[in-house]
Amino acid sequence: MSGYHEFLAMKVSQPFADYYACVIPSVTLKEISFSLKAENVNGTIQGVQRLLNNKRLHEISKFIDGESAAFPNSIILGANFLKSGRYAGENERCLVEPTTTENLYTIKVPKHSEVLSIIDGQHRLYAFEYAETQMDLLCAIYIDLAMPYQAFLFSTINYNQGKVDKSLAYQLFGYELDNEEPINWPPETLAVYLVRLFNSEKPLLNRIKYRTADEHKKIMQLLGVFLLPLL
Repeated sequence: MSGYHEFLAMKVSQPFADYYACVIPSVTLKEISFSLKAENVNGTIQGVQRLLNNKRLHEISKFIDGESAAFPNSIILGANFLKSGRYAGENERCLVEPTTTENLYTIKVPKHSEVLSIIDGQHRLYAFEYAETQMDLLCAIYIDLAMPYQAFLFSTINYNQGKVDKSLAYQLFGYELDNEEPINWPPETLAVYLVRLFNSEKPLLNRIKYRTADEHKKIMQLLGVFLLPLL
């Protein structure tokens, strides 16, 4: 028996980052995805998502069970990150394999693993727990998109729609650099900070477009090469 769920997907290239558009049944998506709830712990926001609104969940579930149920907009997901916010190990990763058809790929998601972080659409997905109907859902999967950039995507979507305060959105994903001492930054946050810094002045002005965790790891490795002799 295969250890992966497999979904056919199309690659979509955009300036921010590439993603893969595919269809995943709601029942399956609930099993392989997760949403980190944002909580205020001793004045510090931890987690990445707003708390679920039960009233809204039941309202959406009634819509799902109605004759006019439709979700043409996609559930946005970040692949290959764990609930801890850290990068998934080699045996836990989602895989992308090309097919014989141009621009058509197979997305392989490990069974019994939660490695798809919900960036946007948690209420739509979790409303199915209260509905009798299940259906296919359009999904946009970003592969290896680092958590700070998931924060940027989340805040852009919700802030532009007037639903979430932008500074709060950044904090939910640990992207608000100004409110945290640099000594406490995880490696990914430091990498994002350096990219923003290098991108703000010549000679690298607007010339660095790193997005993924792998690319941030490269930045950290290069940083280590330059800093180790100084320690």
